[in-house]
Amino acid sequence: MSEQTDLMTTVKAARSSLQDNKERFRRALAFSTALGMQCSNLLTNYIEHCRDQAMSGSTDPFITQDEFAYCVKTLMCVQLWLLLLEQQTDIPEEMRLFVLESMNLADRLYELPPAKLVMTSYDVTAGPQVIRESVSFNICLRLNLGGTAPDALVQLSEVLRDVRPHREQLMQMCLTKSLSDLDQMISQG
Repeated sequence: MSEQTDLMTTVKAARSSLQDNKERFRRALAFSTALGMQCSNLLTNYIEHCRDQAMSGSTDPFITQDEFAYCVKTLMCVQLWLLLLEQQTDIPEEMRLFVLESMNLADRLYELPPAKLVMTSYDVTAGPQVIRESVSFNICLRLNLGGTAPDALVQLSEVLRDVRPHREQLMQMCLTKSLSDLDQMISQG
């Protein structure tokens, strides 16, 4: 059974909990928080990769906390959209609502950029590969990493492609675990 089928099966099984606004909110909050932590780790690894692969003559760019948080939020929003765009089947309304709730919560967790701005910055009709490449390019430019590694532009796009199973598993976990387990998971980081 494929990851995608597993995710759709999980969403359908969680239908009743996703229809309850309070429970959907708590599950989406856990998902957004966990996805934010994943994106923070992903971005840290990307920056370290670029610095480790630094080309001769390149300078080590200084990255502020605000720039880092901005890029984490961008990655969160893009990963949420990719969850929908990468599915090869009709997406249940409950999944759309869950992703939208998660997107709204991303705005509470990280002030900038607004989720709506992130999503209007990318052409969702172009498909997941183009979106991954575009966000990789924009983050590389924003963090001034282009001159640090020969593969800086490609690296992040490939990572976003490769973490697809992880983001789907994370969503499945947030839909199936008990709320107390999710609270504990988030509190432990």
